[in-house]
Amino acid sequence: MTRLSTVFAIARMDLLRLLRDRFLLGAGSYILACALALRWLVPWMQAELLRANGFDLSPWVPLGTSYFVVVNSSVLTGILGGFLLLETREERTIHAMRVTPTPLAAPLGVLGTAIFVAGAVSTMALSAAVGVGVP
Repeated sequence: MTRLSTVFAIARMDLLRLLRDRFLLGAGSYILACALALRWLVPWMQAELLRANGFDLSPWVPLGTSYFVVVNSSVLTGILGGFLLLETREERTIHAMRVTPTPLAAPLGVLGTAIFVAGAVSTMALSAAVGVGVP
């Protein structure tokens, strides 16, 4: 088995485990739902505060939305990856891989790379989804 086919096999199994778990799907959809809510709630809240109290929220909008996009999207992908790693441990997959010719670092490397790529992609996607005050 080549390295590339090993990487695809490990990534496929991680994706299937992610799609099987309702909690992980809910956590992933939660951040997207919050981003879409921020897209319409922040401008409405900003207009309401200005109208009702005369308080201008516009200087703090970029800070708050940037924090949400940068921190929450990367933290969430790390949490999802951590749960996938715990499930790998509970299923004793790493223990079973000791008798295969695949090195033990392969599943961890694939999962770590997938977490890094998913964090970068989700940060850019959420930035586009929020679209409010993100530099």
